[in-house]
Amino acid sequence: MAAVFEGAFRSVVLHKHVSLTVIFPDRQAESGKWPVLYLLHGLNGDHRSWLNLTSIARYANEAGIAVICPDAANSFYCDMAYGGRYYTYVSEELPAYCRRTFPITDDPKQTYIAGLSMGGYGALKIALRNPERYGAVGCFSGCVDLRNTPIDQIPMPRNELIGVFGESISAEEDLFLLTSGMVKDKVALPPLYLTCGLSDYLYPQTARYRRQLDFLHVPYVYDEWPGDHDWAFWDRSIRHFFQFIAK
Repeated sequence: MAAVFEGAFRSVVLHKHVSLTVIFPDRQAESGKWPVLYLLHGLNGDHRSWLNLTSIARYANEAGIAVICPDAANSFYCDMAYGGRYYTYVSEELPAYCRRTFPITDDPKQTYIAGLSMGGYGALKIALRNPERYGAVGCFSGCVDLRNTPIDQIPMPRNELIGVFGESISAEEDLFLLTSGMVKDKVALPPLYLTCGLSDYLYPQTARYRRQLDFLHVPYVYDEWPGDHDWAFWDRSIRHFFQFIAK
């Protein structure tokens, strides 16, 4: 059975203690350092969501991959307009701290990032901005088209959304513009895996993003099946993602 570490450390970037959950396989890593997956929670989730609501510990143990689940509040993994610098924390400070503290690899080919809903958006954004750091990225039921999302479809009070994005969502937070910019600059995206349930209210966003990827000739793997915006779907998604990175 996998070992689970839960703790907190003082974030210089966020100016506070932050919690995280780390899952380790129960056998020794062949190289002495584990491949690692940074696994991001969704809106109103926290660092325990994946552990509490899926079988991630079992899947990580079977795959032989360490899993790090940070807590990023409802930040959309942004350096907030009026709040914490969660993008910098998750993309820079957290990996540096974890590499110093835990026996995980610093090899980009064995470093992965994935998430659900808000976390799917965060995983894609971090990978798009830092493609050289990741061997693969997974987005499950992702909120991938924020600039075209009606405000009433984001279950946050307007004042909290303004706290994250300001009065409008900037180009640097737009996955469509980030993706097209990478293609224009001839920068390769890490291997990309997408899922969305057929009954998910975010399904149209995933369809629009897939059309963008197809138009730009960006390779990706996509899975869909009957399902909603729920943990049963995300449990299956993370299992499929482990299979994807094992290939």
